[in-house]
Amino acid sequence: MRAHLRHKAAKEARKAEAEAIHKGRLAEREQQRLAKVKERERKRGLDLQQEEQRRRERQVRDELGMRAHLRHEAAIDAQKAQEKLVREAALRANAEDRSTKRAIKVGQAQAARTSQDDHRRRERDYRDEAGRQAIRRHKLALQAQKAQQKSLTEGRLVAFDGVLPSFLEGVSLYEASFD
Repeated sequence: MRAHLRHKAAKEARKAEAEAIHKGRLAEREQQRLAKVKERERKRGLDLQQEEQRRRERQVRDELGMRAHLRHEAAIDAQKAQEKLVREAALRANAEDRSTKRAIKVGQAQAARTSQDDHRRRERDYRDEAGRQAIRRHKLALQAQKAQQKSLTEGRLVAFDGVLPSFLEGVSLYEASFD
């Protein structure tokens, strides 16, 4: 029985030792888990701090950028105002030059129109004279033709050099039909 008791005591001792080892491992795991949770919380707190720091830095940078932008716009507005003043001064200074140039252009245009009018008048006079001469030649040709017809009808023969007019051909054919 003693052996049995010793065996039982040894078994219980092993069991107690195994439980102690198991409890030790559980405690160690719990400590590791708690350490991980603490580490996670510490990292989360650090991340929040860093994020807050970045947000503040971004806000400062944005404010500085906005101020720089406003200064830049003010400088551009001042430059535009200066350029406007310079342009207005140049326009006032050049207004007299433009009016002088405009007067010169008007004078040149008027001279060109006068020259064109004179040219047209000369051409018109030339055409009119050419027309008058053509009318005179036509009248002379008609008078010569009438004189020739008159001489033929009066029985006088007038020498005619050239092609007989068509009415004379008709007369000669008419006379030939009586023969």
